[in-house]
Amino acid sequence: MAATTSFPGVALSAAESVETVLAAIAEHNGEVNAFCRVFPQEARARAAELDALPRALPLAGRTFSVKDAMAQQGVPCTVGSRALAESVPAYTVSPVERLEAAGAIAIGRTNVPEFCYRGTSKNDLYGATGNPWDPTRSAGGSSGGAACAVALGLGEIALGSDGGGSIRIPASFCGVVGFKATYGIVPHVSDSAGWLTLTHVGPLTRTVGECALALSVIAGPDARDPLSAPVLPRDYVAAARPGDLRGLRVAVTPDLGYIRTDDGVREAFERAVERFATLGCTIEHADPGLASPLDTWNTIACGDNLVSEGDLLKSGLVGDDTRALIEAGAEVTAREYVAARNDMWLYAKRWTQFMSRYDLVLMPAMECVAFPLDQWSPREIGGVAVGEFYDDYCHFSYPFNLTGMPAISVPMGTAEHDLPIGLQIVGRRYEDELVLRAAAAWEAIAPWSFPTRTPQPGSRPRAGAIVEGRRVLCASSPRGDEWVVETTTA
Repeated sequence: MAATTSFPGVALSAAESVETVLAAIAEHNGEVNAFCRVFPQEARARAAELDALPRALPLAGRTFSVKDAMAQQGVPCTVGSRALAESVPAYTVSPVERLEAAGAIAIGRTNVPEFCYRGTSKNDLYGATGNPWDPTRSAGGSSGGAACAVALGLGEIALGSDGGGSIRIPASFCGVVGFKATYGIVPHVSDSAGWLTLTHVGPLTRTVGECALALSVIAGPDARDPLSAPVLPRDYVAAARPGDLRGLRVAVTPDLGYIRTDDGVREAFERAVERFATLGCTIEHADPGLASPLDTWNTIACGDNLVSEGDLLKSGLVGDDTRALIEAGAEVTAREYVAARNDMWLYAKRWTQFMSRYDLVLMPAMECVAFPLDQWSPREIGGVAVGEFYDDYCHFSYPFNLTGMPAISVPMGTAEHDLPIGLQIVGRRYEDELVLRAAAAWEAIAPWSFPTRTPQPGSRPRAGAIVEGRRVLCASSPRGDEWVVETTTA
């Protein structure tokens, strides 16, 4: 019995699903550069195996992408850096293993900023990833390629990771669903010594239901991650079935008391709150009254950068922007680093106390829409210049990497330049089901759409993209149903 997967209005075999996605990648990737590597031969072979099985596996026929920061045995894992261009891991991380064991087919690897440090996905090895709604703007980061791919239908599931918003930033910018589950729900098997307590692995998808399905597969303990949570009796798929939210007490905050936002974001959030209130929950305007934790996050992140990638500076192959973020870690003393870790614990404690009064908190996922692709950050937000150090525009993200609380970004409309913006729904630790339930209820009353892009004549892939196992030099305009790619051996 052939495995089947569902695209709009049609059931496809695994082989048909793979061919559909490969054709879409060939059509669109040249313009947006979501994928830095594609696996056509391997995907087709796996699809044939799945279609020959007597009984379909749970995810048989679904395709997924892997962020180019996650190990796959025998496949280069560059993390967007020339310094790691020849790095080939000898193992595969458990979320990839689990998706494949459930029948999902890895279609390729998606682009990231170097070492995943930034909130926009561009690097010296593979170039920049454009936004699916406007390729001249950022797709976000660090899971920017992942979010862009999902938005354009280049696979149904994208694996991302989030150490300071890296799932939720691109989900907001690209208009898709991005879920950072409670820390430890999805195991994190790290390739480096840093970011161990900040980074969460999670899915990006088009719908809340697909997100819940992916989470149900990748969640669970892993002996390789001693901080992974034990088996929890959770039914994420059932939680994501739409319903009302009667009886829930929901705090809403447009700014957490200290965050500047662009006018369009604030207006979109106000409209979203009005609509969310129709779901039957009790809405209260409240926040925990805490100051920005950015200094705490920066201290931990920069210290971890130095330990994780500092030795790679001697290669001379690390980009200038990335080098500065590593070298900043050398200025962090042991006393400052430990103090920041202690502050992280206290900050999480205060959020826990605040959440004892509320089931959920709503806020914007980002304070701005996607900015121009040639910039590292927006020039200003709310009429005030953005700070030059690190990503001083992701302030709705950092709190929930420090607390480990579950947070999802779902589309809530558009703001400046008619670009998408996300609604962030945050819950108490280990109450991921409730976050999914709220997201599904929102999706039912405020459904969203996706971009339909026609590649521009003469559009070219960014330097270094890998298609059909070859390094792309340039691409012609479409000729009928064929996207002609001129390549040289990678």
